[in-house]
Amino acid sequence: RMTLIIPSFFYFALPLHFYGQTLGKKLLGLKVVKADTYEYLSIGRAAFRELFAKWISNLTFGIGYIMVAFNADKKGLHDIIAQTRVVKEKR
Repeated sequence: RMTLIIPSFFYFALPLHFYGQTLGKKLLGLKVVKADTYEYLSIGRAAFRELFAKWISNLTFGIGYIMVAFNADKKGLHDIIAQTRVVKEKR
């Protein structure tokens, strides 16, 4: 829905771009980075991952998220599509 795009952009995409994590990922000590270079995401890639790739994961009735448990790289469908990975934050 269009009404969810703007809040999702501000809560998910912007923090991923600037900090590599949302509040929930910060609490868990996780960051989202580019799969190949481990750099923070560009605003375009962050928005693509959160607004499009996760939408695809949702369309699969959650299987896109469940893939994390069975994938050797621990990537969900949205991470594969957006070429990202979730890593533990160095403390």
